[in-house]
Amino acid sequence: GIANIFVNNFMSWDQGVVRGSANLTIQPAASLSLATAGAKELRDGRTLILEGTANWSDGDLLMGEGSTLDNRNNFQIVHVNGNINNGPAPASQILNTGVFEKSAGIDTTNIRIPFVNNGDLRVSSGELGFIASVGQFSGRTELMNANFDFVGGYTMDGGTFEGAGSVSGNAILNIGV
Repeated sequence: GIANIFVNNFMSWDQGVVRGSANLTIQPAASLSLATAGAKELRDGRTLILEGTANWSDGDLLMGEGSTLDNRNNFQIVHVNGNINNGPAPASQILNTGVFEKSAGIDTTNIRIPFVNNGDLRVSSGELGFIASVGQFSGRTELMNANFDFVGGYTMDGGTFEGAGSVSGNAILNIGV
């Protein structure tokens, strides 16, 4: 729809499509759970603003038609195996100014849409794979004895990259830019 939606307490997104040109905002004291195998889709330019917390533990997320996941607080992937997939054009994106972390699960979680990091991007369990591009302009990317795979490329124009683990894929580090 065209109206903004505000979640003040708890939202469980089990399955279904959230669409429309307005925002879905998880308020600072609220939380979002993505804990079922059901298909979840963010479409039609809808922006999901996370001012609260989100825990993703099951099912794929499809983002299409110019939708945005705008993480301003804490997005935890406590997921065994899953993907954030790119749907119909125009391209969607993830904007991170908070903490975006894969903190559980030994398998690979793939993100197939462009990711812009100006916060903390962490992987502390398993592997976080980026099939689309990652751009970092400030903030931090941190390995905590886990793995990053930058298939779509990683460009660092600011901030820090630190920790222990393995990194594969394509990376451009513009040091001192």
